[in-house]
Amino acid sequence: LCSAKSQAMASQREDQKPLTTINHEDYMIDAGGELFPLSSLKPWDIPLAMCCPCCLGNPCSSVRREWAFRQLRTFLGMITFIQGIVFLAELGNCRLGQVFHIPNYVLVEFGAKDTTLIRQGQVFRLVMPMLLHAGLSHLLIVAIAQLCYGLQLERQWGWKRTMAIYITSAITGSLTSVLVAPDSISGGAAAAVFGLIGGNVAHIACGWHLMTRPERRVTLITVAIYFVIMTLFSLSFEIDLAAHVGGLIGGFAIGMGFFAHLLKNEHARSYLPTWSLVMVVAFIVAALGHIFNP
Repeated sequence: LCSAKSQAMASQREDQKPLTTINHEDYMIDAGGELFPLSSLKPWDIPLAMCCPCCLGNPCSSVRREWAFRQLRTFLGMITFIQGIVFLAELGNCRLGQVFHIPNYVLVEFGAKDTTLIRQGQVFRLVMPMLLHAGLSHLLIVAIAQLCYGLQLERQWGWKRTMAIYITSAITGSLTSVLVAPDSISGGAAAAVFGLIGGNVAHIACGWHLMTRPERRVTLITVAIYFVIMTLFSLSFEIDLAAHVGGLIGGFAIGMGFFAHLLKNEHARSYLPTWSLVMVVAFIVAALGHIFNP
């Protein structure tokens, strides 16, 4: 959510943050790159703009076509593309009827979280699960969340902050899963997506006083929509819930450090980034210590 002027500036400078008080007409940029005046949107148009942007306006407009091609140059666009390629590789080791349920032995072969193998030194299995998915529906839900919701955040935060929150959340999610559900075999980027949600909550909490009323409304609705979607997804399939919770908390913790500069309190602005980093690193070190020295 930003003005047309601030969006033009954001496209020129990746680190430009549109979370500022806007004194002229507010616009919402939907998940497909189109600009809509908030005054023209009905309440039910906001979920459509965030979840099914082509349902508003011309689905094949020049703006949407240009936007679609530009996504491959974003971090989340590239990571989604890589996840799709890895999923095709997974299918190469499965029967056709297993497209919606990849067997565990295939996931393990490609680097899924396996506590026994992690304790044997294969620590890459704490990161690799974010590239794997256990079925086509699993991949599609995560991809939609990343491309329709995550890209909105990457445009505001820049690719460096987005990548840091995404990967950190994936790691804290995997570690939480190893500690809470050590016997499960799991893979998927949902923990990282929950981390983006956690980071967004931190962004909102730190910058609430800078946001206009329309910004607050659109932002809260968007976060609520994707939190509900991802939570229902977590409860509807054989999903590693511990990893999702760990990703959510990890994203919030690192996000509080990244967005502390938006706080009113000068003392909090100075110490929160350090404490945020210390807490995340302390959790990772403590979790690894427990894993390798149970």
